[in-house]
Amino acid sequence: AVSRGLHMKIFKSGPSFFMKPRITALFSRFSKDQLRTLRRLDSPRKVQDFIDYELLYNEEPDTFFSPLTVLKRGKAHCAEAAMLAAAANLFHGRPALLLDLRANSRDDDHVIAPFLENGRWGAVAQSHFCGLRYREPVYGSSAELAKSYFEFYYNSRGEKTLREFSVPLD
Repeated sequence: AVSRGLHMKIFKSGPSFFMKPRITALFSRFSKDQLRTLRRLDSPRKVQDFIDYELLYNEEPDTFFSPLTVLKRGKAHCAEAAMLAAAANLFHGRPALLLDLRANSRDDDHVIAPFLENGRWGAVAQSHFCGLRYREPVYGSSAELAKSYFEFYYNSRGEKTLREFSVPLD
């Protein structure tokens, strides 16, 4: 929520919203093109479409690129894409949330960017597997949202590996 009296307009001809000076500073290193990209990612569905159709999957091991670097390089793995989705949410005045889906020791964790729309939970996500990507905002709780990934969360041996999940982290 934006507090009264601390508003700064981000763009003279940009979106019709205001941001706190601290949040504005978070985007100060973004180029005009990168800000233009964030400006058009004004809904979770648009963010998911950007991830699906405009970003490559980052296959590099042991990276954790910032949203700025993701936009520069044009690729992201699940955690990097979730951070980009959270940044887009923050840019548009929505809560910037992440949720960790934790697997057993024979698989990788998965990070998603949950969001609330009309009191229902949905998620933006990047994955090689389409079943671990976007969720429409139809879930009554973040726990229900996280559990919706169970059936599709399996390793290369076909073993279902999702074991636990975090609360949404801001």
